[in-house]
Amino acid sequence: MAFSAGSSTDATDKNDVLKFKDVNSASQWLFREALDPSNNSEVCLPDDPELLGDLTARRFSVIAGKIVVESKDDKIDSEGIRIKGVRSRLGRSPDKGDGVVIAWWTANYGSVVADWNSISGLGHVEGYKNRWQ
Repeated sequence: MAFSAGSSTDATDKNDVLKFKDVNSASQWLFREALDPSNNSEVCLPDDPELLGDLTARRFSVIAGKIVVESKDDKIDSEGIRIKGVRSRLGRSPDKGDGVVIAWWTANYGSVVADWNSISGLGHVEGYKNRWQ
């Protein structure tokens, strides 16, 4: 299934309070929530400093009640001021982190957005068999 980062979504945060600007913001934030140990998630990550850097580098803001993730690329605001994206701040593209988030989102949501309760078994896809089984 395709991952369309700029598409709109009806997803909300786990408390069902805040919405998201787009699928990219939703996937980054909800993966962040999935990693919270208090959620009893089964998501596990390898011991990889670059991956950890990628996943913790993004900045979030709330604008008009919607969570917005920092852009990967630099942007120019309405006053002509350059706003650095995560790529400029890291000095590289956060490809590993993006790959993990996109894979997690696709496995849990595909192209359809579900509510938090329907993805309580995060990190596990029912009926999935890998090619080595």
